Amino acid sequence: NPTTAEMKPVLDVKGAALAGTGTCWVLTGPDPMAYNDPGRPPTVAIEEKAVRGITDTLTVPPCSVVLFRLDVK
Repeated sequence: NPTTAEMKPVLDVKGAALAGTGTCWVLTGPDPMAYNDPGRPPTVAIEEKAVRGITDTLTVPPCSVVLFRLDVK
């Protein structure tokens, strides 16, 4: 999500039923111009989180890259 607004893309899953749970990995920093500089503590990091209640939309925070792994029934 390269924008400064949260996005909520709609899912259109065919051939499987979502269980509503999964994992997401979020790559983001404290501001849109954040970067990691060698020899300094990282400001951009990957955070792994459990997700629950997924039905037909995902929530993607601003200025981030998010990878979802969703469980199916």
